[in-house]
Amino acid sequence: MMNRLILVILFCVIYFLAFSTEQNQDNNFLLNKNNAYLFKDIDDWNKFKILTSLEKGILLREKAQHFKKSDSIILSLQSILLSNSELEKTDYNGELGVNYLLIGDLYEHSNLINISEEKYLKALNNFPSTDSLNLVKAYISIARVKAKVNKFNLAEQYIIKAQNLLNIKLHSKEAAKLLNFKAIFYARAKLYNKAINTIDSAILINKTSYDSLALSVNYTTKGKIFFGQKNYQLSYKYFRAGYDLELKYDNSRIPIIKAINLAASLQELGKLHDAEKLYDQILNEKLDYSNSRVMAILYYNLFAFRLDNSTTKDITILADSALLYCKKARKFDIVSSIYQTLSNNFYKNGNIEKLYEYQILSKHYQDSLYINENNRYINNIKVQEILKQLNSSSRNIKSELVSLKRKNRSKLLIIIVLISLLIFITTIYTLRYRDKKRLILLKQQELERYSSKLNLSTEKANVAYCFSEQLQQVFNTLIIKIEQLKSGNSSYINKVKANKIISHSELEEYCTLLDKTFDTILTTQDNFKDNYVEIKARLKLHFPDLTKRETEACFFLKLDYPVKEIALKMNISPRSVEMIKYRLRKKFEFDSMDKFMEYLKSI
Repeated sequence: MMNRLILVILFCVIYFLAFSTEQNQDNNFLLNKNNAYLFKDIDDWNKFKILTSLEKGILLREKAQHFKKSDSIILSLQSILLSNSELEKTDYNGELGVNYLLIGDLYEHSNLINISEEKYLKALNNFPSTDSLNLVKAYISIARVKAKVNKFNLAEQYIIKAQNLLNIKLHSKEAAKLLNFKAIFYARAKLYNKAINTIDSAILINKTSYDSLALSVNYTTKGKIFFGQKNYQLSYKYFRAGYDLELKYDNSRIPIIKAINLAASLQELGKLHDAEKLYDQILNEKLDYSNSRVMAILYYNLFAFRLDNSTTKDITILADSALLYCKKARKFDIVSSIYQTLSNNFYKNGNIEKLYEYQILSKHYQDSLYINENNRYINNIKVQEILKQLNSSSRNIKSELVSLKRKNRSKLLIIIVLISLLIFITTIYTLRYRDKKRLILLKQQELERYSSKLNLSTEKANVAYCFSEQLQQVFNTLIIKIEQLKSGNSSYINKVKANKIISHSELEEYCTLLDKTFDTILTTQDNFKDNYVEIKARLKLHFPDLTKRETEACFFLKLDYPVKEIALKMNISPRSVEMIKYRLRKKFEFDSMDKFMEYLKSI
């Protein structure tokens, strides 16, 4: 067995050495072709290789998040898929769940709602029941995609599940965020009363925890709810409260999105001068032009605000900026509205050519079916391109690996054949030598077993003989004593007969009784003598380790004496007899008392 194990290990080592060159080529190839965007150089790659699978997975996920922020969907998806392959080698399902949340975000960003929902559900299944915060994130993500396809009832169920998981005392910040999201959800579903009650609960939590920034977000959300109800006075009140809180927190800059909301409410209330002043403040700030959503809202609001108070040239510039950012942010309904407004403007000026052109564009973007199909078509193409690139990259890697293997196949084949031949010859000689050695060892063991049996039989026979001889001497002595007693008793009887005081008939009767008694004793002793010697010898032969008391107990048990009688004869208690029986059964390893008694009576 040991020789065979050594041969297997030898074969594995040689096989590994034979393929090591090719494997190194494969690793370098994977670095250069597949993972080049991840690693700066070979040193960075070598540092990555020594990490555990868990560390690799987390590092790759961080890179995927970085690519997502820079809107590099392809690179982000490639990184997160590589991260998944590493984390699947570990038992950290929670980390795998975080990955699926990110994958769902990527698909949701590409407007593939069904696929993103599937990934969010996978994330939900991977998180343990104790990880309440990540479970809440998964529930919120599922609720969000459900709301996007107008399944508000299902979305509300997931929001309630998330809310039930959070303990407000332990997770007040997360609970307030969840309530804020829930309020926005109700507002989108036009359930304004529920939305106001929910946001008031969030405000109460953040007031208790003195979280000014979170409270600012809550006030802005409440302002949006009232704005949706066209209650511009209350919306202005809460927009102003949220704006002032954040401005107080950081007076180095104005909060852009909150300022835009506040300006919109001022505009609706007819406070145009204040709105104009606020818009000027926003434009004087250092704006983040990469944030398409915020820029789209800003320029559209400016366009709508200055439509009646500016020249055609200024309106055209603002419209172009608003259209650029709205298209980038995929807000096609706003794009349609801008084109319609421009069309009306050109109608007033009598520019029929532009009127017709912008009417067509407005109609083009106004058609909701077209918008949805357009979005879906664009994003499907984008994701299909990602998958095609991934598949193409995979196919290229496989083809290159196949070509590398073909180049080395002939050399490796010769090495493997030579190694196999060497192992085959060595194995044959080893097996023959092992068989001979095994046969010799078996014969030796057999002879030793026969010798052991003979020695044991001799010992048992000697013990049985000595035991029988000793018992015979004891019983002979006992018989002699009994005979002497009987003789003495007879002489006594003769003397009593000579006494005239006692009647002759009484003495005769008494003597007859004594004679019968002694005859019975002698007969019993004779039977006992024969049985006892024989049975004790047999007991000693089968159970050589018996003590004197155990031998005596076994004798009476074999003859079916009741426990009480055995106790009387041995001058011990019945409980002691039971204990002796129990110890005997355990000592000779019988499964039950019945089996022990059966064997005892059979010997």
